[in-house]
Amino acid sequence: RLAGTAAPRPSTAVPTAEGPAVGPATAGGLAALRELPGLDVEAGLRLALGREALYLRLLDRFLEGQAGAPAAITEALAAGDREQAQRLAHTLKGTAAQIGAETLRAKAEALEQAIRHGEPAEVVQSRLDAAAATLAGLVTPMRESLSA
Repeated sequence: RLAGTAAPRPSTAVPTAEGPAVGPATAGGLAALRELPGLDVEAGLRLALGREALYLRLLDRFLEGQAGAPAAITEALAAGDREQAQRLAHTLKGTAAQIGAETLRAKAEALEQAIRHGEPAEVVQSRLDAAAATLAGLVTPMRESLSA
């Protein structure tokens, strides 16, 4: 390292390695996902640079990390931690966009904005309920498709 230069920061980017080839089961799951309302697989694949294996890993990570987001947001709000609730809504918004779940992204963004702008609790709850319902409508069919 040169004198006076900062050490490189660890990357927070999503890995873009090709990873294992998509097998018959996951390819079938991808075909089933294309039929799922609320999920634009082609948009998600574009964001994954056309790499099916990467997109499937992103979907797995989404399910692992975001299936419980509404409960975590509710918990943060109940504890009076609006900053954490806003951060969780922001993460849900970003990960939904990354996989091509545009409706969920929009509802998570509306929730994030309601929290950020200090909207009344009933407005925040209404937006949380809408995001949670949209997420719930994706999680089970996505899990079923990915395990096909």
